[in-house]
Amino acid sequence: MSESDTAYLAQLKELERLRLDVLDEYELFNEEQLTFQPEPGHWNLLQVLDHLVTTEKMSAIYIKRQLTAKKYPPAPGFKSKMRYLLLKTALRLPFRYKAPAVVDSTGRTPQYFDLKENWEIIRREIETIVETTDADLLELGVFSHPRAGLLNMEQALDFLARHLRHHKKQVERIKTHEKFPVLNSNKSYA
Repeated sequence: MSESDTAYLAQLKELERLRLDVLDEYELFNEEQLTFQPEPGHWNLLQVLDHLVTTEKMSAIYIKRQLTAKKYPPAPGFKSKMRYLLLKTALRLPFRYKAPAVVDSTGRTPQYFDLKENWEIIRREIETIVETTDADLLELGVFSHPRAGLLNMEQALDFLARHLRHHKKQVERIKTHEKFPVLNSNKSYA
């Protein structure tokens, strides 16, 4: 196993740990809590989860498309690396950002069990892509972030992990909202 393979496996393991942490937390919420909207125009907990699942789904679709194309994408250049550095910084800040339309969950009414099941399937797809693709191809610009531009697989996996952590903070803000419904232990949604 090469050094890059080991790095990818470590990234996948961390990404999976984050996914399971999120799901463990969601298992404790009841339906009223999952659909609580903290402010007009803000996402509820289900919409946050929908956004996370949709982001990974669209990422997997794009990466598969890039890897099956007749012409491979170039490796990320200096500009992409600098834009990615800015994106990483932005994800650490406590600001709200408008999600790109393709992954915007505003107005959606997803179902928890569907999201949970779909996320498992999508995560296995991402793992399969990494495990079955030549490491040299994964160094190319297999993923295109709307703001950072072309990213290689290492950067894409890093983005997905940072993105999850960013939205875990959003979940925390929703949970600590003064009007967040009190948990009734008899009403678990899961």
